[in-house]
Amino acid sequence: MTDSQKPRIRIRSGASLDGLVNVVSGLGTAKAKRSHNQFSYSVLNDFASLDAAYQTSWLARQIVDVPAEDMTREWRTIKSDDADVIRAEEDRVGLPAMTSEATSWARLYGGAGILMLTDQPLDKPLRLDRLKKGSLQRLIVFDRFDMTPSDLNVSNILAANYLQPEFYTLVGGAQRVHWTHFARFNGAKLPRRQRTQTQGWGDSELRKCLEDVMDIVASKDGLAELMQEANVDIIKRDNLADELASDQDEAITARYALFSQMKSLVNLALLDGQESYERKTLDLSGAAPVLELLMTWISGAADIPVTRLFGTSAKGLNATGEGDLQNYYNSLSSKRAIQIEPGLRQLDEVIVRSALGAFPEDFNYVWNPLQMLDEEAVARAAKIRAETDTIYFDMGAVRVSQIQRNLQAAELYQFSDEEIEELEQNEDAGLFNDLPDEPERTPSNDAEPAPLYVNRKVLNAAEIIKWAKSQGFKSTLSESEMHVTVAFSKAPVDWMKAGEAWAQSEDGGLTVRPGGPRMIEVFGEGAVVLAFSSSDLAWRHMALREIGASWDWPEYQPHITITYASGDVDVSKIEPYRGEIVLGPEIFEPIKLNWKEGVSEQ
Repeated sequence: MTDSQKPRIRIRSGASLDGLVNVVSGLGTAKAKRSHNQFSYSVLNDFASLDAAYQTSWLARQIVDVPAEDMTREWRTIKSDDADVIRAEEDRVGLPAMTSEATSWARLYGGAGILMLTDQPLDKPLRLDRLKKGSLQRLIVFDRFDMTPSDLNVSNILAANYLQPEFYTLVGGAQRVHWTHFARFNGAKLPRRQRTQTQGWGDSELRKCLEDVMDIVASKDGLAELMQEANVDIIKRDNLADELASDQDEAITARYALFSQMKSLVNLALLDGQESYERKTLDLSGAAPVLELLMTWISGAADIPVTRLFGTSAKGLNATGEGDLQNYYNSLSSKRAIQIEPGLRQLDEVIVRSALGAFPEDFNYVWNPLQMLDEEAVARAAKIRAETDTIYFDMGAVRVSQIQRNLQAAELYQFSDEEIEELEQNEDAGLFNDLPDEPERTPSNDAEPAPLYVNRKVLNAAEIIKWAKSQGFKSTLSESEMHVTVAFSKAPVDWMKAGEAWAQSEDGGLTVRPGGPRMIEVFGEGAVVLAFSSSDLAWRHMALREIGASWDWPEYQPHITITYASGDVDVSKIEPYRGEIVLGPEIFEPIKLNWKEGVSEQ
């Protein structure tokens, strides 16, 4: 084929050849209407529209404020030896509330700043090395449009304020403020080219869905207008057209105005024999699905579940909305790391030094969970962790000291490093292990192994009995019989190897502090028990298991048996006893397999 015979194809600029084309219908060609769709840039700095929407529309306000409040509501836990002092300084300057407000304005306008007023001049760079205890005087929040920038840094990419101003001037003032005195909170991400238009700020979270907000508000308003005309009165009258043509329109209008007044005032309609009346009702059955579709659409645009944005319940069979909320909380965790933490780090540099006089090496923090768990969920989680520790301990995979370290790191219980180190030394020395090479001892100085029952009497049983009676129980165990079982070993055990409990008072007693996981459960033989958490009892049980004590149940759960006769009391609705539990010293005695025969209630 010669060059002159080859087909010549001319490609028009702007045309796309990578899709389906139909020259008959016009699909994929310039005749297709959708081929002319294109996105155009929107105004990034139109704060007047954002102000008006935030002021007049509750939906716009929800989109701005709800995520900001959710991200900061539960706040954070400081990890430091001086955490209490630092938190007191946070409360003094109102840091949680200031951060929440700054996050709201960042979502509304694309950025906000918290001005840190210290004892240093505002027009000079903030010197962290010169901050001392009490240097921070107060915090003030400004949105980005209250901060007029000057000397934008667009050339020095190594500077911390690249694409940001060197100075700000507050609206209505003349004082120049160096950028280091502001903790910046940015809105949604923007490409670098567009950030030059916003002086380094981000984008408004509301702006990107403002048209969708207007659509749903307009739809609701339009439906409200239709509701005013939902019922229309229709009167048919013979020769009406002829009468209107003979200049009787005023009389006809007056006639039916009187008809309407009578129907409204005396609920009576008078018609001539040649007139007929009927009422037309507007069909609005299709409006609700349209509004629900718009609600779902705006929910996606705002990245907030419908249940949280509109306060509605989840729809569908067995729908709880938990999956939507979990996705929402995952999104907030990501936004919190991007939009809040950079500004919060700037604030911490000043607040911590103002609280302590220096910045400690051990300072750190973790965000608290976005969703508060109920007490039952917390108790279940604690029980699962305890069961896991028990399984690993029984396998020989971990030691008691390792479990204590884990609980200390999780801040579930308070332990001193010295106590744990002493326990580790004892474990390394084999203090809690059976010694197979130990010389055989004579019966004169060694007790014969025997089954073992270890328990502690409840010293404040009267208080617990009073609580039980207030919950509707007609009878309970007597004060002398209320106890906590530590071990019930049918297997013979050398009692002398048990030693003493690690954590107990000088008189051998033990006190479980108020609060913590508490549950009312029903154990075998109909026993209604108060289950509670106590690391001291759990560790003591593990130590007794380590010397050979058996346990016939899958797990060890500290508990106090309240009664064996619950009667008609609904155990699931009982509020657990949450006061302190005072236990006496450990009592070692042989087990009694028929122990229930001696139980009596009062």
